[in-house]
Amino acid sequence: MIEEDDSSKLLYSRIDDKIKLSKTKNKILYTDFLNNIEINKVSKYLSKIKFKQYIFFGGFENAERKICIIYPEKFSKDMVEKNYEKIFSVIRINLPNENKGKYTHKEYLGGMMKFGIDRRKLRRYYSRRYRSRYSNF
Repeated sequence: MIEEDDSSKLLYSRIDDKIKLSKTKNKILYTDFLNNIEINKVSKYLSKIKFKQYIFFGGFENAERKICIIYPEKFSKDMVEKNYEKIFSVIRINLPNENKGKYTHKEYLGGMMKFGIDRRKLRRYYSRRYRSRYSNF
């Protein structure tokens, strides 16, 4: 059964808009990052309306947050998968040695948001010994 609360209706409406635009403009379109609950709702909704030209992708296997990529019939799933780099970009933050390990997730995220980047456009960052990365689109 498909949920019909106000937030679900809004989510389904945004998906319908992406589907219609993708068909009329012959373009690949995608949502903001969705959480697991939203992914489940969208997946059930797309199944209910028998729409098959979509992929959930989060930047890496088993990502918790993913975007829903909607593509027109003229594209194959393989074509879309080969063009992920046109959808995703990576912001790499390289710190001088004296600042490595000094900042927390909260400070990185706050800094990104100060630049006007919407949280819904960001996926979690990777912390590595010498750098941190946020992926966005």
